[in-house]
Amino acid sequence: MLEVICIRHGEAESNLSSLERGVVGSDLPLTEKGEWQARSAAEYLERLSLDGRIGSIPTTIYTSPYHRTRQTAEIIAKALSRHVIVDYRLKEFQKGAWHGMRVADVVRMEEAVPNVRRPEFRSPEGENWFDVANRMSALIDELEAQHESTIILVSHNHPIEMLIGHLLGKDVHEWETRPVTNGSITRIYKTDSLWHIDSEIYNYPYVMYRRPSLRANRPTR
Repeated sequence: MLEVICIRHGEAESNLSSLERGVVGSDLPLTEKGEWQARSAAEYLERLSLDGRIGSIPTTIYTSPYHRTRQTAEIIAKALSRHVIVDYRLKEFQKGAWHGMRVADVVRMEEAVPNVRRPEFRSPEGENWFDVANRMSALIDELEAQHESTIILVSHNHPIEMLIGHLLGKDVHEWETRPVTNGSITRIYKTDSLWHIDSEIYNYPYVMYRRPSLRANRPTR
């Protein structure tokens, strides 16, 4: 059996940007909450493996080249004494000529394009849904051929959604129906050439982050 553990990067500063301030393709670091989410992901991976709910954690964690994903992968790898390999096939959805533009401006341009939500649509010099799913599944095929049984990938929301939809053979218009949250773990696995999703480890876990109390850091008298 082959299993793929998909982890979305922790919260990054770009996730906090408003529509008007956000920039397409920005690569900002993790927030304090995002670092906590990455540490929590490592703890949950270890627990899931010890409980037998996933296989043994492999020696290598594969990550997108973006700052926020590399940070997430490195925090997990350090906690679990693993190492990280950057693979560009795990990168964020590429918007081509729209890279670096304000998100609000891109949204307005997209709204002016007929059928912009069709999976075959590409921004100028950019990718469509199939491009993203195919490059990510190509990495999995490559690792499976190397006899990997458990693969851990750290990537982004849309690429993870598209990979899962593609592998499960779902209708392409359902690929974006269940976004994964920052720092979450999702397990998919293949038996007899068919892919399945682990309903118990989908967008897992949902844990509320509590910021450290300033009062707790004050010296006692």
